[in-house]
Amino acid sequence: MANAQQTNQNVFLNYQWTPVKNTMMGVEYGYWDTENVDGDSKDANRIMFAAQYNF
Repeated sequence: MANAQQTNQNVFLNYQWTPVKNTMMGVEYGYWDTENVDGDSKDANRIMFAAQYNF
């Protein structure tokens, strides 16, 4: 199978903080890497943001 995956790697880093009372914010970075048996490789990067306000 030419498309059979040989290796997969994932890395996630996140940081959360409370800039003001009742408000939490966060950012996360994700990295994915895959290599197929035939030597073809692909990677992806993602940055995600989140905010939460507690009433």
